[in-house]
Amino acid sequence: MSKGPERGPERKRTPMQDTDVLRAIRVIRKRLWLIALIFLVTMGVVFYTQLTAGEVYQAVVRLQVLAVEPGTVGLFSTFRAQATSDEIIATQNEFISVLQAGFVAWETVADLNLNISAAQLLDRITILRDADFINVVVQASTPQEAESIATTHVDNALAYYKTVRARPATTSKEFLTLQLDAERQQVAAARQKFLNFRLEHGLASVPLEVEAYQNLVRTMKTERDRAYIEAQRAQAVAEAYRKAAEEAEAQAQSFWERADEARKARIEAENRQLAALAQKDQARARTAEIEVEEQRQKELDARADAQYYQALAREYRKSAAQQEALAEGHRAAQARYDQVIASLQTELSTLIGLSDTYDELNRQVAEALGSYDFVQSKLNEARLKESQIRNMGYIQIIEPARTPDRPLPSKLPQYALAGAVISLLAGIVLSFLLEGLESLARPSAARRAE
Repeated sequence: MSKGPERGPERKRTPMQDTDVLRAIRVIRKRLWLIALIFLVTMGVVFYTQLTAGEVYQAVVRLQVLAVEPGTVGLFSTFRAQATSDEIIATQNEFISVLQAGFVAWETVADLNLNISAAQLLDRITILRDADFINVVVQASTPQEAESIATTHVDNALAYYKTVRARPATTSKEFLTLQLDAERQQVAAARQKFLNFRLEHGLASVPLEVEAYQNLVRTMKTERDRAYIEAQRAQAVAEAYRKAAEEAEAQAQSFWERADEARKARIEAENRQLAALAQKDQARARTAEIEVEEQRQKELDARADAQYYQALAREYRKSAAQQEALAEGHRAAQARYDQVIASLQTELSTLIGLSDTYDELNRQVAEALGSYDFVQSKLNEARLKESQIRNMGYIQIIEPARTPDRPLPSKLPQYALAGAVISLLAGIVLSFLLEGLESLARPSAARRAE
């Protein structure tokens, strides 16, 4: 029987195969001196720096940020779409950039006569946000220095920030001041043109003059109508007087006829009396005498009545003449009123013709005054905004810096722990790095030896 193929000799297994953990332990043990060296150097540096650093004092300034209104003065109505929180964040960013600006730091260094640079000063300053607040934290070697740096630096930053924020309002104020002078000149020119027009035509106010003329025309028409009525009334009274005079004259004529009849009857009675006396008829003579006396009395009475009515007729005609004269006077007054009304209406038409020019000049004055008042109000707004920003601002110090009464607690334990961890990790990483480099170098050395 044929045998199966023979197997080659099996590889020998070592009792303990190296694992990754064992290799790592071996590498660490091999480079333990390096790890220890790095650890000792790091800890020495940490202890030296912390023990020789001296005491550190901290001062804090707390500021509140308010919503910022636009610094520019809008000549027209605007719509603000930005939310208040966004405005506060934007203001915080702007002010923090000012706090971190080098020129502000140099100003603080100069004010306090510090022997450090602006960069070194800014290294001592920490800025923290807290909702709508900003905390400016300053650390220094003495309490007074910490407080003075915090106070001075924040004051310088606020002054610069207020100047920057007020610049749009200041620019608007300067522009509006120039514009106000121009508007003032426009008002003066419009007023002078309006004044020249009124002086040329001798008018204080065309509407008032038109109204006065209209009232005068209405008054004249009323007086004319009254004169017409009075003339008609006087004419009617004159007609009544003439009619009464005619009636009185008729009455007088009637009494004159009665007097004439009585005279004739008296003459006849006298003739009968004479005849009776001639015949020596005493009874008839006495009767005739009585009749003569009666007729004489009737004649006298009739004459008296006739004379009375004649006098009354004369009075009536005189009164009628007076009323006719009065009526004629009223008619003459009516004619004069018509002439005056015609003249007034002509002048009124002239005034109405000037109304358009007057209204246009008056409108120009009103527009110039309106523009002047508008610019004046905007200038006042710009002044108020500039004053508000410069004097109050939108960032307020609510907790000023105070001189610290004790230094900050030492951070040696934290730094020592951090240094120990970092140095150990660095030593281990460096050990593995060196081991890897040696592993790469062995094959090259073996090939060179062969």
